[in-house]
Amino acid sequence: MAGRFYATEKKIFNRNKPHCNVGTIGHVDHGKTTLTAAITKVLSDKALAQAKGYDEIDNAPEEKARGITINVAHNMITGTAQMDGAILVVAATDGAMPQTREHLLLAKQIGVNHIVVFINKLANALVMLSSTSEDGEIEVRISVAKDVAIVGRMYFIRDVSRSSATLRGKICVTKVMARNGKVDAADQEMVELVEMEIRELMGEMGYDGDNIPVVAGSALCALEGKKPEIGAEAVLKLLAEVDKYIPTPARELDKPFLLPVENVYSIPGRGTVVTGRMERGILKKGNDCEFIGYNKVLKSTVTGVEMFHQILEEAQAGDQLGALVRGVKRDDIRRGMIMCKPGTCKAHDNVEAQVQNH
Repeated sequence: MAGRFYATEKKIFNRNKPHCNVGTIGHVDHGKTTLTAAITKVLSDKALAQAKGYDEIDNAPEEKARGITINVAHNMITGTAQMDGAILVVAATDGAMPQTREHLLLAKQIGVNHIVVFINKLANALVMLSSTSEDGEIEVRISVAKDVAIVGRMYFIRDVSRSSATLRGKICVTKVMARNGKVDAADQEMVELVEMEIRELMGEMGYDGDNIPVVAGSALCALEGKKPEIGAEAVLKLLAEVDKYIPTPARELDKPFLLPVENVYSIPGRGTVVTGRMERGILKKGNDCEFIGYNKVLKSTVTGVEMFHQILEEAQAGDQLGALVRGVKRDDIRRGMIMCKPGTCKAHDNVEAQVQNH
């Protein structure tokens, strides 16, 4: 006899905490997805979240095969535009890279003014190896796996005049011995140089580089439950800094609702669902709405509102939501349109903009 399956009623979202949207930015393969998975893992251990592996976050076949996130540029901009604050992820093995600069520039232009830095991959030791004399100069960077035994003299560059991608400068000789046949973490001097480099870069981008919080650790160790001092404890410290440094955003709840359309879906048996981040106002089930853009004005009615698979009695500015709408098809609505209260918005074909040259 075939088993029976019953529809389960979705929970009603309990709005008992301030809502703040925080995302990760940074260069490709510096650990943004791994850090996101590590945060869910660490919080789930405290019964504060549901753990998600990075293969659940990057679920496209190409992403699983290559082990990295594949994103075209406009998706990065779309995601950043929804943030109230961000975590900048920088690998200790690389320092600031081209996309680090690009993401900071985009974040600043979009209006993300509060950023916390996480220096990742501390479990991968970085040393500078050379037989050059103390008066010489080198530009050699060698990444050493965490399970390789390192003994004897190691030479690393200490640049007292500036920090740069090559970390070029005079050699400072030190003696570093591996503990228990392993290199436990990136050399503290290297972490300090990466931190100096990031603070300088953020200052160039218009942020308060001298006072931004910087936390160093290993997202992979946190995810795998290893080395808590650079794993879970570092992630908890990062979250504490996020709580302190990124303020609760002021929301415009007294204005007519406005939602830029991010995506559109067709749900069999339900209808058309539009998703996006509420920019202002309050949206409730039963509200009339208009979709404006691409030389079209479409009228509709909201028949349901959800967030994180939970029912919302009302959506507020700052919520990342899905709205079920009546009388319009999926092909009628596109990203770039807005959903608003009828009569409160209109389309324009001329804009005035400021171009920044960096």
